Amino acid sequence: MTIKELEKIAYDIEIEFELLNNVQINFDENKEDKESCAILKGDIYYIRIGIKDYNDLEKITNEQCNHICNSILHELIHARNFFSLQNEEREKIINNKMTLAHYGWKVLDEYSAYKEANQVYPETADELNGNVDDVFKAFEHMGKGILIKESDWNLYDAFYNYCSALIVRYILDKQNLLKENTENYKRGVKKYMEDLEYSYNKMPLTYKQYESLGRRLVSDLLILVPEKSKKVFKYNTHIRDLN
Repeated sequence: MTIKELEKIAYDIEIEFELLNNVQINFDENKEDKESCAILKGDIYYIRIGIKDYNDLEKITNEQCNHICNSILHELIHARNFFSLQNEEREKIINNKMTLAHYGWKVLDEYSAYKEANQVYPETADELNGNVDDVFKAFEHMGKGILIKESDWNLYDAFYNYCSALIVRYILDKQNLLKENTENYKRGVKKYMEDLEYSYNKMPLTYKQYESLGRRLVSDLLILVPEKSKKVFKYNTHIRDLN
């Protein structure tokens, strides 16, 4: 596998998704895989895929090749989802961060990217960092007291990252995720994923539909925490229009 071959894989996906004028992808030999990211500037999605982990691309294993391809497809799905929205809906979401609609859009977009990329380039739970308990403890911690960080955005972003970890763990390790913990935990996680799957099948959504989804998803997560902790949990999401 060479960078030229990776570029060809990306190019073919860009054609399929009709993204040739909206995406620039770079394979960065100075960045690790975990540093792969996508940044929107104007009407262009700049995607960086870190390949520093792979010292010699021509000697990578089939599993490593699969993982790189999964990352490429994952990031391009994000771009496809964004540009499939009407201009007005895109602008509303971008200009209304930390809202129910913004949250609903982000997590559904993540669900779509993990789900679809894993259907084409399947990965296993061995690829994941941490364990099942880490996911449960993260949400449990949100209900135990007011969380303090340097900014509200950092707390909102941390909440989103917990949800993203729940999504990928469910897709790659559903059996273990639901095997233990409380019945409320299992019920809340199942309901959360059912709501995501239902909305996934209706993508792209409108701003109002993303807002409604965001509210349902937070309600699903509230099933995980005791009644006395729900108010603190909601506050710690730092979603501005959640009441």
